[in-house]
Amino acid sequence: MKLNSVVNRDKEHKRIKDIADIYALLWFSGMPIAELKADLFRIYSMEKARETVRGFTRD
Repeated sequence: MKLNSVVNRDKEHKRIKDIADIYALLWFSGMPIAELKADLFRIYSMEKARETVRGFTRD
């Protein structure tokens, strides 16, 4: 799962690719954001998702 791999990447280019892949999967899914979030939180805790997103930095 991309959300699991992105936080553990040690190479910046791989991490950027994971983030881009997550964005593309969400953008082109054809599902409303609210539905995607609800589905995500059924399999991935809200706190873990927040922790993952907090790990995304410009650096």
